[in-house]
Amino acid sequence: MYFNSGGTITLTCMISQSPVPPAFVFWYHNDRMINYDDQRGGISVNTTKGNQTLSTLIIQNALRSDSGNYTCSPSTADQESVVVHVLNGEKPAAMQDYGKARGYLTTSRMSDLVMGLLIYISTMYFGLR
Repeated sequence: MYFNSGGTITLTCMISQSPVPPAFVFWYHNDRMINYDDQRGGISVNTTKGNQTLSTLIIQNALRSDSGNYTCSPSTADQESVVVHVLNGEKPAAMQDYGKARGYLTTSRMSDLVMGLLIYISTMYFGLR
């Protein structure tokens, strides 16, 4: 997934078909747990529990150093990951010049079958120019 430097990275992890909502959802950047109180600031997580739990990681003012592997790790399901690239004005050949990108990771536990990684990139308001 590609994001502009200075923009907002939004990653959403959907946990479904779990016997109970997860007690916690941890987020990792390059195998290191994300610290929301870090002096960098601008990092937050919003988790809504239910039959389908959604945990959204928001990183404001994206920096090049925010590039890397992001992992959503819920207590009741297997973890899922996505690779994020923060660009400084570059435009990858495969990228279209449309809307805001959002990453979606999905994880479930249904007879111990983990549904694969689903990444959905919305094409509204994404300004790689």
